[in-house]
Formats: sequence, C-alpha cells, structure tokens
Amino acid sequence: MTLASTYQRFYLVLLGILLALGCVTYYLTIRYVLIHQVDNDLRVEQQEILDFARLHDSLPAPSHYRDQEMTWQTATVAPCPDSGSGRHGRNFQNTRTWNPRGREWEPTRSLIFPVTIKGLRYCVTVSKSLEETEDLLWLILWVTAGSVGVLVLGLFLGNRFLLRRIWHPFYATLEYLGNFSLSGRAVAPPGVSRIAEFALLSRSVEEMTGKMQKDYMALQQFTDHAAHEMQTPLAVIKGRIDLMMQEPGLGSRQLEQMQQLQRSVSRLNRLNQSLLLLTRIENRQFLEKESVALKPIIEEKIETMQDWIKAQQLTISLDLEEASLMMHPFLAESLVNNLMTNAVRHNVSGGSLVVELGAGYLRVANTGPSERLDEGRLFQRFMKQHPSEGVGLGLAIVKEIADLSGMGVSYTFESGRHTFTVTF
Repeated sequence: MTLASTYQRFYLVLLGILLALGCVTYYLTIRYVLIHQVDNDLRVEQQEILDFARLHDSLPAPSHYRDQEMTWQTATVAPCPDSGSGRHGRNFQNTRTWNPRGREWEPTRSLIFPVTIKGLRYCVTVSKSLEETEDLLWLILWVTAGSVGVLVLGLFLGNRFLLRRIWHPFYATLEYLGNFSLSGRAVAPPGVSRIAEFALLSRSVEEMTGKMQKDYMALQQFTDHAAHEMQTPLAVIKGRIDLMMQEPGLGSRQLEQMQQLQRSVSRLNRLNQSLLLLTRIENRQFLEKESVALKPIIEEKIETMQDWIKAQQLTISLDLEEASLMMHPFLAESLVNNLMTNAVRHNVSGGSLVVELGAGYLRVANTGPSERLDEGRLFQRFMKQHPSEGVGLGLAIVKEIADLSGMGVSYTFESGRHTFTVTF
C-alpha cells in the first residue's frame, strides 16, 4: 500500500466518523430548535385559551384545524397535571394521532394544562402536527447532506490531485532508484522539486548513485586491466616451466614440483580468463545478438573433452534436438563450456553425464557428491562447496550469461544426480 493510499484511507475513515457524529449532532440540534418553536406556538395558544377563560368564564369550543387541534375534558374524565406539576402547570407530550384525510398516523406535539371554570377543573389539550416540521427537518438534512457530500467529494478529489502533485518528485526518485544499475546504461536523474525536502532527497540520491557508479566503473576498469596485464607474465611463466620440464637430468622430485607449478599456473590462468570474461559481461560488451545453434556447440565440446571423459570412465547420454536462440555466439560457447566443464570436473569415477537439448531448454545432469548443494551459494563467485581444481567461477559465469541474455537457470537434485537447467 502506497503512502498516499494509507493517508487517504485514514483521511476517509476519520472524515466518515466525524461526519457521522456531526450529522447526529446536527439532526438533534435542528430537531430541538424546531420542537422548541412548536412549543412556543403551543404556549401562545395556551395563553389565548387562558385569556378567553378569564374574559368569558368559559372555555372556547373544541376546534380542529389542518395542523392544530384543541380539545378539553373535565378533570374527572381525563387526567390532568396539577398546577404545580411540570413547568407552570403544563406538560408537553409527543404522540401520534390519526389523520382521517391522509389516512395515516401523524407525529403530534401536545400541550396539556388545567383550567378552572366556575369551580370545575378542566383538562385542556392543544395539539400541533409535526408532519411539516419533520418534513422540514428532513429537507434541511438532505440539503445539508448533499452540500456536505459535494464538499467532501471536492476535498477528496482536490486532496488526491494535490497529493499526486506534491509527491510526484518522491515517486520520480523511487523510479530513478528502481531503474538505476551500476553496470547498466545511465538513467536520467529525477527533476529538481520546488519542495525543499524532496529537492534535498533528489540531490542526495543523485550524488550517491553517481559516486557508486564511478567507484564501480573504476573497480571494473582495474579488474579488466589487471586481467589483461596478468596474461602476458602467466604465458611467460607457463612457457618457461614447459621448457624446464624438457631439460635432461631432472629428478623425479624436481619433475613433480614442476608439474605442481604447471597446474597452479594453469589454474591461475583459468581464474584470470574467468575474471576477464565476467568483467566483459558486466561491462555489456556482448550486446550483439544473432541466431546461434546449440547442438553443434555441445557436440564439439563433447569431442574436445573425450580424453577427460575417458580418464574418469564416464557414461555419456545425449538427447539433442535442433534448437537455436538469439544471443552472442561467444556467450553461447561460454555457457555450454562452463556447464559441461562443471559436470565433468565434479563427477565421480565411473559416473554418468546426461545432456538434453530441447525446444526452450538445455539440461545437464551428472553424478557427484551424494548431498544436495546449497542453492543460496551455488551461483556466487568463488563459492566452492567441494575441493576441486576449479576456481569457483563457472556457475557464476553461467548465471551472468543467463541474466544478460534473458534466460533462467535452475538447480535440482534427484536420484543422486545434480541437474542444471537453462530455459530460454
């Protein structure tokens, strides 16, 4: 959930609660005012009846108008408040009376008070219909609710538009960070905002990413140059060792030491070439793509590894279909080479090697260590889970090639076989 959505949800919930409380309070207040007005009208009617009784020493005839009614009965027939009860000897009541014209029950406000005429006590009831009052009350509420609704909708839309404009630099900064890549192409920095906090955030992010990219490129250049510079002395050392091994008079111990030096130099040379390849991949030097057939590359690799395969007495099983994919030819060869080399190097004597190539996948399976490999570290650089002559970069190169070419690579372990699958 975004920050704006969280704020708007809280804003709507709070506004809904406040509006509900406000509507209830507003309704009760308006109703009290209207009822108070009706009560004042009833008091005026009471005063007129009392004045008539004092003047004529009798009560006016019962009357019934459209919205008002006056009746009286002797106190022995109908209960009547005492002169000291209620306020000024009168009671207000809310009742419902039958309207024969409208054929419905109407809400009524009644005032009941006593009157003494010629020594007899009478109970007078003056009633006033509240139907128009209720209609007026609901009309006021609906008009007010409509006005408040329009106001709330306007505030919500305005607030939403305002939040979107205010937070646009923040989301632009997030988009910039999401598209930023150390080894990728340069991304246009977010624009400068008129809001001081967002402007400071944008400048800080731009300076930080610029420094990161500069340091990363410096490291990549150092690795690239170092790898190139190391190739010449490594080639010289390897050639000198080969010449020294061919000299006559070398003892067995000296020859063994020379062979160890040769293996170390070969391993260092592979490490140098692997680091150089990783650097070139990360520097996006293999962006050119063309249709590459994988079957001939796999068959050629199997042919060049025959001596190694025979030395380990491996059983080869091939199931190759014609399959092509769009990628750089050198990367395709490196992908196949590292998968096959990994499968043979980490195999066991007398084990098996299975290579399957189908429409959309390349699968290489081999026997090897009996336990499952740690997938969390499997494709990390220099992560060797078992002692070997490798340099710990083969699977890391496979992963880099797969990521660069838009392919997926996965690992499974079943029935004592380690299987690597590349999907494309």
